[in-house]
Amino acid sequence: MGINMYKYAKIFLVVLAAWTTSASIAQNINYQQQYLRGKELFNDGKYALARETFKPIIPKNSANPFSEYATFYGALAAYYDGHPAAAREMLLQSRERFPTWSKHDEVQYWLAKIYFESEDTYLALNALKSVKDKEVKEDADKMTYHFLHTNHDVFEIKAFYEDYPENTVLGRVLAEKISAQPLKEQDKDLLNELIRKFDLDADKLKIAAVEETVYKETYRIAVLLPFMVEELNANDRRRPNQFVLDFYQGLRMAIDSLSEKEGISLEMYAYDTKRDSITTSRILGKPELKTMDLIIGPLYPQPAELVSQFALDNKINMVNPLSNSVEFTGNNPYVFLFNPSVATIGEVSAEFAYDSFGEGPGLVLIGETRNNRVMGEAFADTYNEKGGELLMVRQIDKDNSREILDILLAEGAMIKDISNDEEEENELAIARDSLSFIFVASDNSLIFSKVISAVETRGDNVQIIGSSAWLEIPVVKYEVFERLKTHFYAPSYITYNSPAYRSFRSRYVKKHRTPPTEYAAKGFELGVFFGNNLDKFGKYPQTAWNKEGRQSGILTEGYLFTQSQDNQLVPFLEFGDDGLEVIIRKRTIKDQN
Repeated sequence: MGINMYKYAKIFLVVLAAWTTSASIAQNINYQQQYLRGKELFNDGKYALARETFKPIIPKNSANPFSEYATFYGALAAYYDGHPAAAREMLLQSRERFPTWSKHDEVQYWLAKIYFESEDTYLALNALKSVKDKEVKEDADKMTYHFLHTNHDVFEIKAFYEDYPENTVLGRVLAEKISAQPLKEQDKDLLNELIRKFDLDADKLKIAAVEETVYKETYRIAVLLPFMVEELNANDRRRPNQFVLDFYQGLRMAIDSLSEKEGISLEMYAYDTKRDSITTSRILGKPELKTMDLIIGPLYPQPAELVSQFALDNKINMVNPLSNSVEFTGNNPYVFLFNPSVATIGEVSAEFAYDSFGEGPGLVLIGETRNNRVMGEAFADTYNEKGGELLMVRQIDKDNSREILDILLAEGAMIKDISNDEEEENELAIARDSLSFIFVASDNSLIFSKVISAVETRGDNVQIIGSSAWLEIPVVKYEVFERLKTHFYAPSYITYNSPAYRSFRSRYVKKHRTPPTEYAAKGFELGVFFGNNLDKFGKYPQTAWNKEGRQSGILTEGYLFTQSQDNQLVPFLEFGDDGLEVIIRKRTIKDQN
């Protein structure tokens, strides 16, 4: 990752060996013997003894030609002996005492190395500014690249670049860090500036640009889902993958409806991935897959990873219909989530909390799944950026959910029964009315039921923001949620009482002789949205989405894909005079200039 630990040491020692054999130095035999002894110990890896041996010949005087070298190698011996602070001080002394020494660049290199390892990156970059020697600079660049990539995120690199705008390595690392971000987070203007300024290879940065859209008479749609056809049994009343079949039936109905009523020509081809990467790979090997204009699915990570690369290579849009995990999109401009990602839910929830409840203080409780963590951290980051105050951000293990009561109530407090209105004497760990809201990033009933119980016991005005999935889990009575005026983020909310849904339900029942499930409704909604967008905007509708803004849904509140690969609209449910009411929020698009 940089310099070989003995590289420059060996060069110097060879030069000195030749020099010290000359007649002109013969008279300094005591200094020479001391130096040669230190050299021998250093080469043998006996660094503590080498340090002691070099010490007497470090002081500079007219009879000592070894002061510069003894100082430098004494510093390296200290470094290898596990004393980087002592090594740093000796190198600083060397730089101050011998400013014109021919090996000044090596001194700067080792200073920078020590600074990098102690994460004093500004001092390291400053030390390397003056390095001129071609070979030393080459090693210094390798070392700089390693430490910047390993120890710092894109925001820190950007700050370093503002102070050292001519540093080529900084520019390259910053470009790589930006290009590795999800598309909606990339500072594209800065990235293009770095590519031009430092003549970087855009292909190596894996920057994929969407081509101009293409309009067609007929659009071909591939559906890659785990139908598990070979395991289907006509006698099974409910199948394990029934949700996949329901989704497909809703999707099929949407495609047929667009063709019959709107005259939009869409051809749909279904492929059974079987939740298997090998099967998915075989499907992608079929020649007709490259002729598709849209791929719907797969649902699971490993097959989805294969299809994502296929979509990028062949410039075909791909949409995951059910997931809200940010891993599905990465920085592939052809991959989309039909739902808001968990990061978007966290960000929009933070904006909702800040606008609704003021600057806090708030409490963030995070469940134990990765998606829970992403959502909770996105909430905390956004709320802090807006200037709000968070009293605590705590991850809660479902097996230790009692910790929630310890946070909100004093130890040993009596807990109010969340199923009735009985009052209990209680003590509070956080003073009454000193907490503005609690955001809960979890669907786990062990976690959210403890939050509800604690807030009921507190009896103050703290607001709760949680998942609409809580309403589907019969642990807490609906009346309790209503009494506490709980707020719910509802990213997949379907307006079941709308005329559009009633019409969809009637047609679905007529065709399938059973009411549509939530997944059937999602399939229908996705089919209508993408079918209309293909017809209106061509093969690459994302080329128009930034200008188009919000688009209305049929069964949902709508979609917004401005500068994003996931839906930026997040409905919230809150209790009003007539029960639950819907509030639509959208993620604030940050100015990247």
